[in-house]
Amino acid sequence: MLLATIIGDVVGSRRVHDRGAVQDVLTQTLARVNELVPPAQPLEATIGDEFQGAYEQLGDAVHASLLVRLLLLPHADTRYGLGLGGVTVFTQARTPLSQDGPGWWAAREAIREVQAREGRRASARGARTWFVDRSGNPWPQDSDAPPAPRTGVAPAMNAFLLCRDESIGLMGERARRLLAGWLLGRTQQELAEAEGISQSAVSQALGRSCAYAVRDAHEALREGSG
Repeated sequence: MLLATIIGDVVGSRRVHDRGAVQDVLTQTLARVNELVPPAQPLEATIGDEFQGAYEQLGDAVHASLLVRLLLLPHADTRYGLGLGGVTVFTQARTPLSQDGPGWWAAREAIREVQAREGRRASARGARTWFVDRSGNPWPQDSDAPPAPRTGVAPAMNAFLLCRDESIGLMGERARRLLAGWLLGRTQQELAEAEGISQSAVSQALGRSCAYAVRDAHEALREGSG
């Protein structure tokens, strides 16, 4: 079964003062996103501060990662490894599912790349998401092996994700709230009333923060992979 997989975790979780409270918010957020973006395998917490899920379409996986991150901020920031590849479920009754396959190895490889990029240089600190495609290259290569050819959608997808994550990182807290509410289907007038500002101020804030571009890019991606 070919799926788009997600492995996520909390950035700097060991430095979080109240980890129990963050876990509660994480659990509630994952449940909410499961309702908003129907998964092939629901997003759920696994071990420690990690969580995972899977989708039939890559565009849905990318959109879900954005929603989870926005809804968890400012409680905690999160990072994501996205993979594409075959997934085998061994035990349906177990929670989390007992499973394996190139799709999960791809997601694990991707989140390790995010972690590595965060510590490399200042220009990479805004990276929160990476994508690895193992749909045609079944298993990760040994560390001593030459890198796999950079073909398919991965280079373009990672360019998109780098720009998206940098945009989110540069937004203020209000702009993130407005974008999250907008993506959840709230009108600009409803957002204005919640923030105590005018509808015109909401529109201007969304425009200045690149929220229009982020929304439109995700809609185009979901339409293209649907």
